[in-house]
Amino acid sequence: MNILNKLKVKSVKEGFHYDDKYYLILLLLSTVYADGLEEPSEMLVLRQIMSKSPLFADSNDFKDKLILKTARNYLMANDNSVAVACGKLSEKLKKTAFVMAVEIIFADGLVHEKELEFVDILKKSLDISDSFSLQAFRIFEALYSTGEI
Repeated sequence: MNILNKLKVKSVKEGFHYDDKYYLILLLLSTVYADGLEEPSEMLVLRQIMSKSPLFADSNDFKDKLILKTARNYLMANDNSVAVACGKLSEKLKKTAFVMAVEIIFADGLVHEKELEFVDILKKSLDISDSFSLQAFRIFEALYSTGEI
């Protein structure tokens, strides 16, 4: 059973703005769940990304929880979340989103086949070149070669 089906999250729609932050989180949360698991180390990297990215400079704990809940709800209800997020994400963030996704799959020290397949879908959907993809993989392979963070 998919881990997302087990999550009990209330629908959060009031006062929420669907923007680049949301579509980025939707992609990154999809990356976390690519292997069917919510690994703590992958969620930690996702939270670190949120804390250091200028895109989330105006964020706080409440806003972070809201955007994560909203994205989880969408993932639970829609099989096409990746296609939607890739289609809505601004051009200027597509390479950034891809690099962040690659970091997340390396965070637990193991890269599963399902994660590789998922990142390949992202690569195609975001129109990422082979050379750019290879560079991202080499960087995070070296960074996480000692195992889980």
